[in-house]
Amino acid sequence: MKFKEVVIAALAQLNNHRQTLLKALAIPLFAYLIIDIVSLLYNHPVFEWFLYVSGTAIEVILAITTHRVLLLGPSSVSSWGITSWSKRESFFALHLIGLLVMPMALNSVFHVIGISLSLMTFILMLWLISRISLAFPGIAVDKGVSFKLSWDMTKNHQMLMFWLVTTCPLLFAILSLILKLMPHAFFVSSLIFSFLTVIGIAMLSMAYKLISEEIYEDS
Repeated sequence: MKFKEVVIAALAQLNNHRQTLLKALAIPLFAYLIIDIVSLLYNHPVFEWFLYVSGTAIEVILAITTHRVLLLGPSSVSSWGITSWSKRESFFALHLIGLLVMPMALNSVFHVIGISLSLMTFILMLWLISRISLAFPGIAVDKGVSFKLSWDMTKNHQMLMFWLVTTCPLLFAILSLILKLMPHAFFVSSLIFSFLTVIGIAMLSMAYKLISEEIYEDS
C-alpha cells in the first residue's frame, strides 16, 4: 500500500461526500473559528484552559463526524453532524488526551535520563503517534480499536503511517510561516487549518479502511 493510494482515496471520498460534510461539519468548524477569535481577545490563564477544553471537544466531534461519514456513509450521522455527547465521544477524547500526554511523558523520561529533546527524539515521538493513530477511526465507527490493536495493525505499514501523520501538520507549519508575513491573515490561517485537519482525518480514515481490508483478506 502506497502513500499516494491513501491520499487519492481520501480526496475522492471527501469529494463524494462533500455536501454531507459541509453541512455536518458547519457547526464544529464555526465553533473553531469563534475559539480562535476569542483566544486573540482574552489571555487569562483560566479562560485559556476553558478554550483548550472546548477546542478538544470540538476536535473530537469533528474527527468522529468525518470518520463516520467517510467509513460508514452519510446516514451514520444526522444532517447537522453529531449534536450530542455519548460514551463513544468520551472514549475517543480519553484516547486523544492519552495521545497528547504521551509526548510530554516521553520528553520527561528523556529529561530525567539526561537526553535532550533533539530532532531524533522528536521523530521518535511522531513514529509512536503514527503507530497508534488507527485507534481513532476504529473508535469513531464503534469498533473499539485500542492503541495496542492499532500498533499491531500498522506493523507492516510503519512508513506509510509516519508520512500520513506528519504531512498535514508539516504543510500547515509551512503555510503558517508564510501567512505570518502577510497582514490580517488570521481568517485565512484558521480556514487553512480547518481544511488541512479534515484532509488529515480523511487520510487516517482511508488508511484504517485499506489496512483493515488487507488484514481481512490475509486472514
